[in-house]
Amino acid sequence: MKGLPTSWMHATDELYGNLRGPGKNMDILATAFSDTKTGGTGKNEPVLMTISYGEGRIFHTVLGHINGNGPHEQMQCAGFITTLQRGAEWAATGEVLQEVPVEFPNFTGYTIWKIYQPLSLDELVSEIKKYKLGESEENLTALSLRIKKSDQKPETLDKYENVMIEILESNATDDAKIYICRELGLWGTEKCVPALEKLKSDKNCGEMAEFALAQMGK
Repeated sequence: MKGLPTSWMHATDELYGNLRGPGKNMDILATAFSDTKTGGTGKNEPVLMTISYGEGRIFHTVLGHINGNGPHEQMQCAGFITTLQRGAEWAATGEVLQEVPVEFPNFTGYTIWKIYQPLSLDELVSEIKKYKLGESEENLTALSLRIKKSDQKPETLDKYENVMIEILESNATDDAKIYICRELGLWGTEKCVPALEKLKSDKNCGEMAEFALAQMGK
């Protein structure tokens, strides 16, 4: 049996149920509910598991099933890519050294890596500059998460603040600049004040620039 699961943590995919096998020496790492409305079993089905076979190690995933021409979000999903890579590393070496990326899916949703890997900071900034209200906020969220989960060292935050100032002073969309103003209002330093002051006269972004400055006590 297979059905289409609805999940916050993975792109729409085929969910396989009634898997065959002895079911021994298994550790279930993740499950997904197989809804009867989409032809499923009505049960929580295993989707990620490890199996011990003698001295061998097996990592098994049912995610990432595709059909036809791409793009295939099932395989571009950050969760699928991360679990596949970490599972393969464990099967090959018995340990996992790869870190879980900040864009790993959680209860708020999943992230699509269109080139099957996270964007570099430069690529992320390029995408953010194009952002328009109503579009996916995954790139905005990715930047915020990278900042929040960084080492918080002054030089690291300075790098991110420079990136945000660059966005404010570029030909980025108003919606992108409004988002950046909101972020800078939370943790920006004196360094970003001139860029925010300059933006105050902008008819579309001025209000948010003033709000950011007020949050900073300016």
